[in-house]
Amino acid sequence: MAPIVEVDGLSKSFGHVRALNGISLSVAEGEVFGFLGPNGAGKTTTIRILLGLQRADSGTAKVGGFDCWTAHAKAARLLGATLEQPALYGFLSGRDNLRLFARLLGPVDEKQVSELLDLVGMKERGDDKVKRYSMGMRQRLALAQAMLGKPKLLILDEPTNGLDPNGIHGLRILLRKLGRQGDGDREIDRWRHRRTGHHQGLDHRQLPDRPRADDQPRTRGGRHRGGPAGAHPARSRGRVHRADGRGARKPAQRSAAASSSSTSTACSAAINPFGSADSVMTFINLVRIELMKTWRSRWIVFAVMGGIFLLIAGGLYTYYVISQHRWNPPPAVAWQTTLRQEIATNQQSITQLQQIKQTQPSGGFRGGFSIDDEIKREQQAIADDQYLIDNNIAPLQSFSITLAALFALGGIVMFLLIRIFGWLASEEIAGERSDRTIAILLSRPMSRDQLLLAKAVASFLISLAVVVVTFLIVYAMVAFIEGSIGPIQGQVGIAVDGTKAVGAGNLVVMPILLFVLMCLGAAMLGVLCVQGMSLLVSVVTGRWAAIGITLAVLFGAPLVSGVVTVIITLISGSTGNAHFLNYFFVNVLAPVSAIAPVFANGPASAGTGMNEFAAQIATLTVWTVAFFGAAWLLFHRKQEAG
Repeated sequence: MAPIVEVDGLSKSFGHVRALNGISLSVAEGEVFGFLGPNGAGKTTTIRILLGLQRADSGTAKVGGFDCWTAHAKAARLLGATLEQPALYGFLSGRDNLRLFARLLGPVDEKQVSELLDLVGMKERGDDKVKRYSMGMRQRLALAQAMLGKPKLLILDEPTNGLDPNGIHGLRILLRKLGRQGDGDREIDRWRHRRTGHHQGLDHRQLPDRPRADDQPRTRGGRHRGGPAGAHPARSRGRVHRADGRGARKPAQRSAAASSSSTSTACSAAINPFGSADSVMTFINLVRIELMKTWRSRWIVFAVMGGIFLLIAGGLYTYYVISQHRWNPPPAVAWQTTLRQEIATNQQSITQLQQIKQTQPSGGFRGGFSIDDEIKREQQAIADDQYLIDNNIAPLQSFSITLAALFALGGIVMFLLIRIFGWLASEEIAGERSDRTIAILLSRPMSRDQLLLAKAVASFLISLAVVVVTFLIVYAMVAFIEGSIGPIQGQVGIAVDGTKAVGAGNLVVMPILLFVLMCLGAAMLGVLCVQGMSLLVSVVTGRWAAIGITLAVLFGAPLVSGVVTVIITLISGSTGNAHFLNYFFVNVLAPVSAIAPVFANGPASAGTGMNEFAAQIATLTVWTVAFFGAAWLLFHRKQEAG
């Protein structure tokens, strides 16, 4: 019968430190295999490679005949693992933790979840939050997690940590029972290396020594314990002994062996996350898991955001009641009526200017003010407004839904939401690292591409839901103030050059609904850019460092940019010389604000126009691709200490 674990000539170095030097070993089916040795002997590194968390410099490691690196997904489906420090989600119950990890393997089997809780003695506490568990209870739940899906191989790292003597004895009985079962399952265990009793319950144990620079065998107390890796070509660093002097029994259908103390992750092979139907289902399950984790761990954030919006709505309504002396919405006014009123006002201004001109024959005043130029501007404004009326093209500020799009997707609301989304995204990888769950996730049948993409997609979907809800709330408030929800059909005019009013020669016309969708897409591109930056920070730092760096950049960089703009303007005498700062990513995160202001439609007050909007969209796209590309590359290289 083929071994369940095959390691041949495995070598691994970290800089100038040689962790493994040609280690070779095998574990037969039905064995309880103890991997023992002093600190620094390479136990941890060997197990990381077996779990597909790290890549060997040379040699091979196979589980069930599948290479642990190049065929990680297939090898990972045959094994389950626990870490020295149980990797669990404290904000979930024990039962929900098992459901979460079971979903990575396929449909959740509620019967198996209940059976495993009963098997490890956690049936009564299975519905309690894990953060209330003792160390021993966490260890029991981690063992149940490892047995999900009935794996052929269990790799248990220091499984007796936190267990009392009765628990240790029960665990040994359980491992022996699993090793004798005939359902094809297997198990590997590493007991803590103690002075006595460390080999109880093991069929075999591996005793490696620490690697040495000279790669020479050494002795301790006159007894040879095996040289460093490579000293014995037929074996690993050390020798395999039968436990308790018993004869080897015929391997059953299940085996048990032992894992190393800590698990670390290197870059997994770059594979297409959608290479097969199983890969697609794994990805979908990952997205569902990430959505559930975000909601269960951050629901208070969304509740606070909802409360803030309610307070703002209540405050605006109170102000409306006090200022307008009415409780109900005002009567709606058609946009054509508003433009005709503006035309009448402009005509009155022209009349007044002409009267002033008669008293000032020169047609001008000190300071360069020209009455004739002002009259021409007023006449042009009248012509522009009349053109919009004649062609049934409404200014952006004419409808409640377009006003809501400008305010909610491009104003102060979006400024705050983007900072919140950046904070949440900064914990995606860094939070898993702090909770030590990332190693368990990566040891499951998934690629790093799938995990990173699933986290990005889940973050984006949550942000999209929040942004849409925010827009609808703002839309409702604006509709009340305007006295009408307004149409969603028709067309609106947008200035091409924001320094000029919307008119015949400075106009882009589009349907109302298309404009709203364009604003939503632009706002979400800004969110995506921030999430890419936050994921990049999260990949290379810890939780609190990631949060601090992300918020410092998002809040501090705009202030620094503003100061630099003022300095350049004072030195050069022109604001145009500092325009290049607008393309630093923190200054283009809300491109909707470049389209038009929430109010007015006169010269120099129509925002920066569609030209600047298009430039900001292109800039955001480049920054977004760069951030996600850098995060992907670094995540493939980052080694986790799970």
